[in-house]
Order: sequence, then C-alpha cells, then structure tokens
Amino acid sequence: MKIKELSKRGKTERRKRTEKRAKKDKKREKDKKEEKRIKKSKREQKGGEKDKKEDKRIKRKNMKK
Repeated sequence: MKIKELSKRGKTERRKRTEKRAKKDKKREKDKKEEKRIKKSKREQKGGEKDKKEDKRIKRKNMKK
C-alpha cells in the first residue's frame, strides 16, 4: 500500500470511531433524560414533603458543581 492510502484509511477509521462514540453518547443522554422523566413522574404520583426536601438538596448539590 502507498503512504497516502494508509493515511486515508486511518482517517476513515478515526471518523467511524468518533461517529460511533457520538452515537453512544447521544443514546446515553437520551436514556438519562428518560430515567429522569420516569423518576419525576413517580415522585409526582407520591407527592409529599419528603420529595420537596430531596429536590432542594439536589438543587443545592448541583449549584455547587
């Protein structure tokens, strides 16, 4: 193989890897959002003060980050 062909092959392989990684990241993000939505709906069904306190604690924790 020529040097140009080798470098071209490396570029395409790198691109495929990054596309694959991006796809996985997107799926992970989607799953995370879905999980959050499910938790929120369960919390709304329960209701109560305990959940409100938990939300405040999480908000404070996120603000520190």
